[in-house]
Amino acid sequence: IVYRLAFFYNSEMSWNIFDTVLVGFSLSDMMISLFDSPGASAANITFVRVLRIAKMAKLLRGLRVIRFVGELRLILNSLVGSISGLSWSIIMLTLVFYVFGLIF
Repeated sequence: IVYRLAFFYNSEMSWNIFDTVLVGFSLSDMMISLFDSPGASAANITFVRVLRIAKMAKLLRGLRVIRFVGELRLILNSLVGSISGLSWSIIMLTLVFYVFGLIF
């Protein structure tokens, strides 16, 4: 509503059209499931599930950005490197809470 027709005519045009088609299929699937018998729309449900998986592939294009943005790569490497220290800190806190729970 905000972009009106510019939604379909910009640099992300193909993804916006894909999202619109996906929403249309989801709406049609909901309508079919409301008015149809449970086993009759199994092929349509499978098709919509495949489209949902394809939409999740859209999220993977964010990973391409990591290659080009050095600061983002540095932040992610720092997060991954600190996971082992964080896990030991959580284990230590759990042990301290357990001991205090036994004593008090």
